Amino acid sequence: MGKHRRQQLRKINKVLGGKALLRPAREGERGIRVQGPEGEDNITWDGSLTPQEEALVRLLLHEEREERPPSPLRLLEQWVKLTAEGEESPLPAPAEALFGEGRLPCLLIHRSVKTDLEGIVQSYFDQEAWILSLGSREQLVLVPPRLLQGEEGEEGNSLWKEAAEGLVEAVASEAGEEVTAVTHPLVKAAGALPSVLVSLRETYRIGRLFFPDQSVHAVLDLSVERLLAALDMDRIDRFLAEVARLPFWEDRELSRTLEVFLAQNLNLSETARRLYIHRNTLIYRLDRLKQETELDPRRLEDAFKIHLALLLARRRCVSDEDSSYSAD
Repeated sequence: MGKHRRQQLRKINKVLGGKALLRPAREGERGIRVQGPEGEDNITWDGSLTPQEEALVRLLLHEEREERPPSPLRLLEQWVKLTAEGEESPLPAPAEALFGEGRLPCLLIHRSVKTDLEGIVQSYFDQEAWILSLGSREQLVLVPPRLLQGEEGEEGNSLWKEAAEGLVEAVASEAGEEVTAVTHPLVKAAGALPSVLVSLRETYRIGRLFFPDQSVHAVLDLSVERLLAALDMDRIDRFLAEVARLPFWEDRELSRTLEVFLAQNLNLSETARRLYIHRNTLIYRLDRLKQETELDPRRLEDAFKIHLALLLARRRCVSDEDSSYSAD
């Protein structure tokens, strides 16, 4: 508990004439929700209060909030919220000064109205994460790059995505809640956060269109999918009709084989190992595809067509309504 919280408790106890408690909010529990530098909690008390006593406590907290300026992190949170809603507002100087080494952004999307995950997130990132609450379903987590071994490029993106996958697993294990995480490369200035947030939300929408079963998406991973998302259904159907005589994407086993084959850079041996099948079985499946569609997945041009067909077939199965998203 921070110094500010202890001061709050002493003031409240003077009013209540007894012991007040400060702890995370519990559903249905009587108390007063307060917001301070250490986050949001409930002040609860032993026994009941008269309406006059409760009004006095609320007045005391309200006056204290007016006297105490918000922390730089809360200023940053408020500014990002305002700009995300389309309001023009200058970045407060204290918030701008926060960014020294830069931060790695990760947008946490809750499947339903979010529960309090701050303790889990802070524990996972060694108490060094900044957490901006942007709505009832999302939190922007900003992590110092020194927590990862790499900061930029493919290696850094991969490490950051792996860290996000671990966070999603930790939330599922400790809170029993499913969340989706979207990662962004290193950001070195607080003023870039509004555009970063736009990119993160767009990546979440596109990720749900093409990879609805995945719980982690990375901005740098979905450049092709971002282009394909702009296609209307008529163009998608026309491409699929032209690319192959038979809809191979409707064969679940063959689709899975092709996805792994493409992911392994057309490597036969590694694909067979990952699919737990004999190499000759894999070759038979690819040869059958070539006979039925005249597409040879071992040729780069045909492999690219197959990759597009698999993505667009998946896109066609997920409507825009299913992928819609609002932070609130």
